[in-house]
Amino acid sequence: MQRPTGERRAPPRPRKDKDPEPQGAVPADWKRLLGGHAGAPEPAAHGKPTLGFFLEMVNGEEHLGARLEVAPVLLSVGEQGRLYHAVPLDARRLAQTKLPSTEQRLATSLLGLPHSQRKGRNYAHLHGAVGDALLTEMLDTAPCFLGGVAGLRLTRGKPHRPEWVWQLDEKGFQHLQPQLPHGQRLLRAGMPWYLDPENAALGLLELDPDEARLIDAPPVAPEAAAAVAAALAESPLAGRVPRI
Repeated sequence: MQRPTGERRAPPRPRKDKDPEPQGAVPADWKRLLGGHAGAPEPAAHGKPTLGFFLEMVNGEEHLGARLEVAPVLLSVGEQGRLYHAVPLDARRLAQTKLPSTEQRLATSLLGLPHSQRKGRNYAHLHGAVGDALLTEMLDTAPCFLGGVAGLRLTRGKPHRPEWVWQLDEKGFQHLQPQLPHGQRLLRAGMPWYLDPENAALGLLELDPDEARLIDAPPVAPEAAAAVAAALAESPLAGRVPRI
């Protein structure tokens, strides 16, 4: 059917474009402000070395839980972002390597900590609030592996609050310990952390400083159990720590 002469077609409606995709990566400082939920660290470009960290657990005899030590390395990047060939990073090699400013600052801070040498790498000792802050930033900024590139690649897990339990040893002494979900391990930097191998996650235990100090509480002898139980019942921790 022909249109009448002189009738004009309606102008086409303008097409509504989709909102453009956001450009660039979320800065590390904003990732920390958002609680580490702004995504995983950006993959490195193929062919360029990238900063990485190897974490090791060192069991201590004086306290509960393993200490964390960290070695900075340069990782080669293969096809599809595969990471391999770790080169130990020291101050001299860091000065010769071009890294993003955030990674450069993080590596410099780590290399300035007390450290020990193993396997040709410098393993920094993480202690106190500085250790907690650096560990958080490492997990948010660069690839972190337990042991090496063949080990677990770790992400930052959500903080969770453990319950407390008393463990009785063969001599009758009572040991106060945080109760972690099955398979998780207690780790130490400044505050207590947990390792969840099943989910390849490393996260903080949500404890107030006064409560966190209980991890280092000495065992309670049988003759002191009643007195300690009475003191705990009168303390601010009464609602958190079960009776002996």
